[in-house]
Amino acid sequence: MKITLVEPGASTHPVGGSLVVFEYANRLSALGHDVTILFPASTRLRDPLRRRLKLWSRFRRWGRTGQWKPSWFALSPKVKLVWARRINERWAPDGDVIVATVSEVIPAIEQLPTRCGRKVYFAQIWRPELEPQTAKAWPLIVIARAMEAAARGQGFSPVYIPNGLEHERFRIETPLAKRDPASICLLFNRAPHKAFGDAVAALERVRAQGHALDVTAFGITERLPEVPAWMAYEQLPSRDRLREIYNGAAIFVSSSLNEGWGLPACEAGLSGCALAITDNQGHREFAEPERTALLSPPGDPDALAANIVRLIQDPALRERLNAELRAGLAAFTWDHAVSEMARTLEAAAGA
Repeated sequence: MKITLVEPGASTHPVGGSLVVFEYANRLSALGHDVTILFPASTRLRDPLRRRLKLWSRFRRWGRTGQWKPSWFALSPKVKLVWARRINERWAPDGDVIVATVSEVIPAIEQLPTRCGRKVYFAQIWRPELEPQTAKAWPLIVIARAMEAAARGQGFSPVYIPNGLEHERFRIETPLAKRDPASICLLFNRAPHKAFGDAVAALERVRAQGHALDVTAFGITERLPEVPAWMAYEQLPSRDRLREIYNGAAIFVSSSLNEGWGLPACEAGLSGCALAITDNQGHREFAEPERTALLSPPGDPDALAANIVRLIQDPALRERLNAELRAGLAAFTWDHAVSEMARTLEAAAGA
């Protein structure tokens, strides 16, 4: 089967959604499928003249330097990579299926000829106001039960395929009992829906109660003013370094307003962290209140702070929550995800 996966642009730094797409590309290719990833310089059907000139310059420059390629992920040499000026029939290859990996590329894919294959939408986050209604005629794949329910409520007919997790990479190396109870890690991301400021506010409240926190944040950007001076910060840690960061912490914190899944929380959980996270659709895929995590309402730093304090003060609670979490996460394997993805795409191609 010839599969084209369409990304939202160049892949110059780690992004959770792209990581999942690239993992699928590698594993589908290993199964014998012919996989191409299309990276467009622009996802729009048409850009204003000034933007077109700027994009054309970048397209040519990055084409020469290879800057558009995902150097941060080890893609299989079997996977074909295409740096495209935009998403149109000039750049899109012939195929059996062509997969939109984000909603913003759907309008351009909609215009492609049938030779490019059956159009499929692989949604890793569900934002009702952004979902193109034209995609209702496409096979839809979602990664979380809450997304599945939301999509059905809008008239879509989704197939649920949960993400796989890297169980071999993310594991416990430092025993939970040897970790500083007040050691905390979290992701720094400026996107509004990540609500990083809420996490800072919650941790400030915990510090004000006299807890000597040891906090490490990590992210893709250089250190920015939003990261307080009392936090350590690491830019672009490798996957193996991430495991070390997780193993150096007792608690993982997330204040996101919304998530498609919450991959860092899962990785931290596999590495032994207890979770103090917000109650949103993505986190609910693996987080059950008081059983696998402590959940607080999004936008409520006081409630998040209270959960962090509970975890600091109660080692038995941390260990119980993490044990239950890891037991639940064991069901999310790449073997299952890839076999289901291949079956779903083959069904779409034959429809």
